[in-house]
Parts: sequence; C-alpha cells; structure tokens
Amino acid sequence: MADSDDNTDWTIMAENKLMVDEVRLSFSSMKDFGECAKRYYYRVTAAESAVPNVHMVFGSIVHDSIEKYEKNDKELGELVGWSLHEWDRKMASSQFLGGKAPRPPKSFKRMYDNYINEISPKLSKEDARIEHFFKLFLSYSPDGEVPIYFVGKIDRIDPNGIYDWKTSERLPDLYELASNQFFAYWWAYREEFGADPEGMYYGHLGSGNLYNIDMSTVLLENFEALLHKMSSEIYNAWEQDEFPRIIGYQCKQCPFSGICFRELREEQGHV
Repeated sequence: MADSDDNTDWTIMAENKLMVDEVRLSFSSMKDFGECAKRYYYRVTAAESAVPNVHMVFGSIVHDSIEKYEKNDKELGELVGWSLHEWDRKMASSQFLGGKAPRPPKSFKRMYDNYINEISPKLSKEDARIEHFFKLFLSYSPDGEVPIYFVGKIDRIDPNGIYDWKTSERLPDLYELASNQFFAYWWAYREEFGADPEGMYYGHLGSGNLYNIDMSTVLLENFEALLHKMSSEIYNAWEQDEFPRIIGYQCKQCPFSGICFRELREEQGHV
C-alpha cells in the first residue's frame, strides 16, 4: 500500500468514547497499534502533531510523482522539478526544522529514471489502476451496530498483478520481502475481485529491480487471523479508553514522540 495509508482510520469519538457510524482500519494503523497503542491513538486523534522524518517526506513525494507520471504523462525533468519544489515547500512548513532545510536524503532523479527506464517497460499498459483505494467489510462490533472495514491504497494493480513501490537505497532482505503488508494487499485483492492476483511485486526504485513476492498460503492465513484479532483489540481499546505507551528505541523514529513525551511530562508523578 502506498503506505498511505490513511490517518483517519476511525471516525473519532466524543471524549474518547466511540461515537461512530463505521470503523476503518488500515495496515498502517494495525502496525502502529501493534508497536505502540499510543502512537496509533495520536495518528487518529492528533495527526497534525506528526513530525515526519526526511525519509517519510521523500517517500511521499516520490509516490505522488509516480502517480503524476502514470496519470498525466509527465516527463522526467518535470517530475524532478516538481519534487524539488515540493520538498522545499514541505521542509519550510515542517515543525522539525530549527535551521537550514536539509537536502533530500536520496536522488529524486535516480528514482524516476529507474522507474521510467527499468521498471515501467516491464509493466502491462492495459487496465492499470494507479493508487487504487479499497474499503472492505470485516465484521460488526460486538454489539452488532458498528461495521468495521479494512481500508488502504495499493500503488498499482494491472493484469500482471499488484505492485508496491519502495524508496529504500538498500536492497530488500528476506524479511522485508515477507512483510505482512504484501499479504494485506493480496487478501484485499482477493476480497474485492473474488480471485487471486497474477502476482505480487516489490518495486525497488533505488535499483530499478522488481522482486516477485512468494505468496505463502500459511502466511496469508496468518495475516487474515491477525487482521480480525487486531480489529477486535482496537475496537476494545476505544471502548475502554486504554492506549498504553511502549517506550523504547522506536520512539526515536516515531513522528509523535514530541506530543507523546510532552503529555507524559504533564501526566507523570514520581515514586
């Protein structure tokens, strides 16, 4: 998924109590909740407090540019120019800058050159869906009143399968090629279209390589079980208003560490 993933996963409540017509759960929100329930809570209730790191900003711009290329037939130079302008704009408005705006952490030009000249020629030109949004019914809440949906956005679907674009410089390892995110996309495709996709591909923009994802039946079933388990746990967290922090090394990369530690200082007493 374009790991867009959608900040407003749940329609928000009044005074932290669920007051919703429906519930929306994305892969990103599942990942957040699994790593730190408080991060998930901030992403839903205080998305404007996020302070993205430079790699997150870079990845977002690259995904937007590829969409422009596919939908509007933009040329390489136009994509690079727009990206640099967008980088400067986002850096100027970013909360984390105390001085001079940093340079992009990687080359926009190399990412687009690899996509246009190495990856794009291998893609089907027929019936391509770019940044495809899905919303799939999972279940009802325990009281039977609130429908729960799994939502997300897939970078590309065409007759050859599903594609997810990654902007890492480093080549993926075996663990990254077995990420639950790919099983989420496969499951979503099966649910929406009633059949399995022809394939699943990790598109590494830093090198221009396409990696075929081996779709394990066991891991696909594992993801489906995880999806239903976490949707229930997240619903219960809202019902009970319980979002405990998990403090540790991951806080260094969390876009909500600022608001989290500020509130922690205001809340905590000392033994």
